[in-house]
Amino acid sequence: MRFKMSKMKNAGFTMVEMLAVVAILVILLGVSVVSVVRYRDMLKLTELDNAAREIYMAAENRAVLLSGARRLNNQLDKQAGTPTALTGYDWHSEEEELCYVSRASVTQELLAAGSIDPALWEGDFYIVYDKISGSVTDVFYAESSMDSLVGADFAVFYGNWAMSRSDRLAKKNEMMVGWYNGLASEGSDYEPGPGIVVEIENGERLTVTVTYFDVPAAPGGQSPATLSVRLVDVDLRNSFSLFDEAVPAGNGSKTWVLDSLDEKKFAELNSGVIPVAPGDDFTVVATLTPQNEAPFSEAVSDKDTSNSLFGEGSGGDIAYIQCLRHLQNLYAGFSGVKGKTAAVQTADLRCRGNETYGNYDFIPISNDALTEYDGGEKEIRGLYVSGTKLTNKDAGLFAETKMNMTGIRLVNATVNAPANHNA
Repeated sequence: MRFKMSKMKNAGFTMVEMLAVVAILVILLGVSVVSVVRYRDMLKLTELDNAAREIYMAAENRAVLLSGARRLNNQLDKQAGTPTALTGYDWHSEEEELCYVSRASVTQELLAAGSIDPALWEGDFYIVYDKISGSVTDVFYAESSMDSLVGADFAVFYGNWAMSRSDRLAKKNEMMVGWYNGLASEGSDYEPGPGIVVEIENGERLTVTVTYFDVPAAPGGQSPATLSVRLVDVDLRNSFSLFDEAVPAGNGSKTWVLDSLDEKKFAELNSGVIPVAPGDDFTVVATLTPQNEAPFSEAVSDKDTSNSLFGEGSGGDIAYIQCLRHLQNLYAGFSGVKGKTAAVQTADLRCRGNETYGNYDFIPISNDALTEYDGGEKEIRGLYVSGTKLTNKDAGLFAETKMNMTGIRLVNATVNAPANHNA
């Protein structure tokens, strides 16, 4: 009896039992591997979605600010290659005018330097935006080139895009692509970083406005960042500081008048030692630099370029006249301009009843370098010369007539000159 019991205690698993156990282990292992792989893919997709969201936030902030400043469409049209309109989609309103730019064509006007993690530039992405509302609608992001997936027509890819996470995970033969369209991304704790926009308005007053936003707070209520605003020449070599101070957390905006007919002359900035001669193009660069352990690590910056005295594109010998300030700045004694040999008027101007200066008392133009004025058949309405500011013998639009003048249209002009002056 003892012998039999001992024999039973030492008996092992039968072959059938071993096979059953192995089969169960194989099944469990297979299920666990599938779960691990799926979980890994979900984590990866969440990571890509968060990358798309970061790009979205940076581009959306820029698009909203540019749209409010009426610069969005003009700046986006400067992208390398005209932004392409999207057709054949059915998950956005028909009232939208959707276009897109790719990573290869996007410029700092839509995605400013320092606004996203530099590592994201090593991947590939597409930004879809609505030109009517001035907002970003979608961002797609992948860690490598999306050319094979997108093909020659991004509109087809966009129209066929599967919006659900499960559908994207099920596409085994396609690369993983992150996507964000303004909705909360699953598993994301991303907070948008700070941004900054520089806007130069070249009208009756030449102004520069720097707007910063989403600046996170620093510990202990300290200032989280320093705002530096510099006026530099177009080669970005020489600069003059307009502002360099700490700023509080949150959003803010600062504006400077650089040139006007009644408040500030460009030539008088810092007693004339700025690195840009009156009449030349210039650039304003603004930078937010973190300080006091602020929760953002890299400085963000933006810039804008314009002409100091005249309209856009007047950096050479030609001065483009688009408003009354531009016209008055042709007088060298008033603005300090040098080197402009020709002027071209591209818009109708108003002297009396001017929206900015009221009934402006015009000073006749005297400029030895100027040899040609093309009025372009545009009007100069209500030109008013009182005679109280005359310093030359002649009085009128020009104090001298040794130049070729064409296409000038004076409407309701009034010139009150003393008896010893010629009008």
